[in-house]
Amino acid sequence: MKKTLVELWNGNLNPGEWRTDNSRRLGNLLDMLEENIKELSGGLNGEQKKLLKDIDDSYLESECISCEDAFVKGFSLGVRIMAEALIG
Repeated sequence: MKKTLVELWNGNLNPGEWRTDNSRRLGNLLDMLEENIKELSGGLNGEQKKLLKDIDDSYLESECISCEDAFVKGFSLGVRIMAEALIG
């Protein structure tokens, strides 16, 4: 386990980039979202485009925080399960 933690710490493991069926679905949804934002943006004036960009930036930042939080909670749960298994 120590080797895996070291690899993770050094940036040699990036679970966020591992592809699963869900990540493919998510990728498709993100592509569709990007297309829709571009289409919507085409019909907006300058001030409205700035507002849409601010909304998009805020959404992306909140999504990053949410993903990080989910990773931390999942990792913590995994550690608790391992500790309980080792302790008995």
